Amino acid sequence: MKNRFNDTYIWQDGRYSWMAWNKAVGIGATGLDRAEAERTFKAEWGDRGEINWIENPPEPPRRPGEPATPIADAIEASDEHRRGHSVYRRLLAEFHPDKNPDAIYSAGDVTRVIVEMWQACR
Repeated sequence: MKNRFNDTYIWQDGRYSWMAWNKAVGIGATGLDRAEAERTFKAEWGDRGEINWIENPPEPPRRPGEPATPIADAIEASDEHRRGHSVYRRLLAEFHPDKNPDAIYSAGDVTRVIVEMWQACR
């Protein structure tokens, strides 16, 4: 899985306005052109690591009452996905560290969970 901490959006906001913004840390910068926005952002970013530039604005937040995401519709439409998702949710509740903070699981426990997920998603 890639590091989302470094994902930084950069896009043209107007005729003479560019925006750079990192959602994870809330750092943003503007400029008259892309180079200025990038330069200003890098000055604020410092030495936090590499920057993964995403060349478009971030998606707006979903408003209450908006339709579900396409993946949620796909899960509901497919019996295999629905069955796998319900097993996933049950196992997540069973093994979540908030429920059993001091639990230590054996290799047998991990294998049982993997096999159970595999069978649910077949």
